[in-house]
Amino acid sequence: MEIPEHFPNARLDKYIVMPNHIHGIIVIENNVGNNGIVGNDGIVGNKNFCSLQKNKIQWQKKWSRSLSSIVRGFKTGVIKWCRQNGFHDFAWQKSFHDHIIHNGKSLNNIRQYIINNQLKWEVDENNPNNLK
Repeated sequence: MEIPEHFPNARLDKYIVMPNHIHGIIVIENNVGNNGIVGNDGIVGNKNFCSLQKNKIQWQKKWSRSLSSIVRGFKTGVIKWCRQNGFHDFAWQKSFHDHIIHNGKSLNNIRQYIINNQLKWEVDENNPNNLK
């Protein structure tokens, strides 16, 4: 819920926290490139850069608004909370799966998938009760 506090260009839509994964829609707003074209500044993408840089260079400022930066910030915040609260074995998978939503029909289908996903947990192959 705190993502928009740290990333003002991000807005949360539907999401669900499952026992072993998360599904969510993050809306990246004001994604206008240097040339004035919406979505043409590389903001949506899965780029990773070294977090040890002390002086942000121009491309890092741009990517600090990217989906990768938002997900990285979220994962970092969750890991920090877990460590402070005794969940020392918690770990994230490397990277993440992303999908650009192009229209309202796709948005509604993905929202419905997120809503229905929790109903399928009982039969999910990754549910510990179903592992053989």
